[in-house]
Amino acid sequence: MQSDEFKAAVGKYPTGITIVSTKHDNRFYGFTANSFTSVSLDPALISFCLNVKSASFDAFFNTKYFAINILSNYQIDLATRFASSNIDTYTTYENIINKIISTNFFIKSLVIYKSIFYFFSQKKLR
Repeated sequence: MQSDEFKAAVGKYPTGITIVSTKHDNRFYGFTANSFTSVSLDPALISFCLNVKSASFDAFFNTKYFAINILSNYQIDLATRFASSNIDTYTTYENIINKIISTNFFIKSLVIYKSIFYFFSQKKLR
């Protein structure tokens, strides 16, 4: 199976969509993730996957805090925007921050306005 065929096939699998965000070296980073999953209720643990070739990998690898925003079906435009590897998420955040995103300065992450739910998380394991 070619990678295009595989991507098309797994893209048909319905899943929730999240935007995972963080701030590292005074820049905001974020990406769309459908790999988010709960691992445990006690202790509360979650997991998500990020490609090591991603432009934001180093930021997430080196940060301590991040936010996970569970998007509603009305936020498809945001999911699409942050799913692209051809965008500068820092510039994207700067362009939309006053409209739809608020900053949690303690966690140093971004929360998407009107997301279904959001988690502020601290990385425990690598």
